[in-house]
Amino acid sequence: MTALIIVLIVLAVFAFLFAMPVRAVLDFHFNADEKGGDISIRYLFLNLKVFPVEKKVEEEAEKTEKDVKKKEKKEKKSDKKTDYIKLARAVYKPGIDGVKRLLRYVTRHAVTFRELNVSADLGLRDPAATGMAIGAANAAAYGMLNFMDNHMRLKSSNVSLVPNFSENRIAAGAYCVISTNIFHVLALAGIVIRTFLKIQKNMKNI
Repeated sequence: MTALIIVLIVLAVFAFLFAMPVRAVLDFHFNADEKGGDISIRYLFLNLKVFPVEKKVEEEAEKTEKDVKKKEKKEKKSDKKTDYIKLARAVYKPGIDGVKRLLRYVTRHAVTFRELNVSADLGLRDPAATGMAIGAANAAAYGMLNFMDNHMRLKSSNVSLVPNFSENRIAAGAYCVISTNIFHVLALAGIVIRTFLKIQKNMKNI
């Protein structure tokens, strides 16, 4: 009985961890003075910054040098000719089908856009051109939101495009919070693995 209780507790803990949302926060901005942004992953109490990644210049140079050497060795060893047409045929159909399944699952099930905010301050030299640019930008932004609302899981959105008739200025920003959970990540991994196995099977027949 005790063993059963322990197993049930462990399963409950795993179910809880898998069901908890994994959120990706994307924050980008651009204007005349500066441009930048960051991407972070949040899961429970963890907050992992994935972009920008700080690396030492020396490490990057060392890595690049090693990659160049590896590439040169591979080029020296690769004397065999590959039938690129057959290779493309082997990869194309399962690859396209896999990408379609992946995108369909991501947009309909795996990903929820918790928050999407887009802002811009646009001013051109000609006020008429500014008005036309703002109109086109609004049409594009709301068209994109309408598409996302119809084909994806969009919870909250806001668009703020402000015309600036007094100065020549371009400034824009975007803030997005995306959430999923471990179950969906495992399902996506399954789609990728299945697609890879189909491609590998086709390549063996070349």
